[in-house]
Amino acid sequence: MGTENGVENDGETQDKTSRQSAQARDLALNLDMKLNKLLGQLASLDCRVLANPTTIGLQSKSNRRSKPRQTRSQRQ
Repeated sequence: MGTENGVENDGETQDKTSRQSAQARDLALNLDMKLNKLLGQLASLDCRVLANPTTIGLQSKSNRRSKPRQTRSQRQ
């Protein structure tokens, strides 16, 4: 269980590879769960925005103006 000429023995290499593979699987699973959670939140937000776009200020340009637009002559 050492190195010969700087190359790890097969048993050590397989153990290291197995550990790295397990870590990679755990990380991928964790990222997948976080991604699914974020996608669920995004879908929920999207539904709420579509149901009521004015709640977060997504009004059309014509609805933004509280007063009628003034012409140049009215401003002076």
